Amino acid sequence: AYRNGIVITVCSGCLSKHLIADNLGWTKYVGGFDGDTNIEEFMKTMGREDEVERVSQDVFHLENILNIESQGKGDIHAGDSNTFE
Repeated sequence: AYRNGIVITVCSGCLSKHLIADNLGWTKYVGGFDGDTNIEEFMKTMGREDEVERVSQDVFHLENILNIESQGKGDIHAGDSNTFE
């Protein structure tokens, strides 16, 4: 989906939804990627590519496990009250 579709993720820091990739052009809105298709391209265009950090699948799973253990609940699912940013 990151290279060919749309990716929206829930931030573990602020619990908001963030657009990470839009290769289908579905989100042509003010403040979008301004012609770029993903957050990496957008940040590079803005001269801020050094601020993009990738995490491995292991880090993702570890964060998920720690979140479940600390909050006593599972993943956040569609239909929750978080807003799209």
